[in-house]
Amino acid sequence: MKFLTLDKYILNKIDQILNKLAEFNNNNFKDYFNKIKKKSKVLSDKSINEIELNKCKMELAKKYYVLGKYISTKYYNEKILDFSYDEEYKKMNKEIYQLKEYMKNISS
Repeated sequence: MKFLTLDKYILNKIDQILNKLAEFNNNNFKDYFNKIKKKSKVLSDKSINEIELNKCKMELAKKYYVLGKYISTKYYNEKILDFSYDEEYKKMNKEIYQLKEYMKNISS
């Protein structure tokens, strides 16, 4: 008889603990899940911006290289030092400027 009462007592305690865990889990799990969703969204946005910024840096380096090659070719072939009337030179510089502005907007 005493053994049966002890079993009921233990079962009641286990039931109480499980109910408390269920309440805790239902309320807190939703909160934690929402926090994780927010943090992961922020992290993914930051990662995407970082990837885009690195891609732009590589593109900018390529544009600088092409511009430098254009200038050196013009100098060695035609001895040109003044590019103020050269439309191709202006176009390349405009592309570089636009890419730098885009990079500035991404990083802020």
